[in-house]
Amino acid sequence: MSHAGDLACRWHRSGCAVLIAHQGGWDEILLFVAPVVLAFFGVRWAERRIRERRDTATDHAVEGAGPGTASVPPPEDEAEP
Repeated sequence: MSHAGDLACRWHRSGCAVLIAHQGGWDEILLFVAPVVLAFFGVRWAERRIRERRDTATDHAVEGAGPGTASVPPPEDEAEP
């Protein structure tokens, strides 16, 4: 038996061929669904982080002193009566 044939026989006996072989369609579905589910939860996680940062920035703006901004009163001649 050639080296490639010997390797194929050992590979088949080890069970790897059974793992990769066609499993009636569920494995193909898993190969499609797993990345879609990961992307879905990744997008939800990113949206939640953006929403939290936006809410935090809005809270700081309402308080008048957000990060990187100074609370400076307007000049007296431009102040509203």
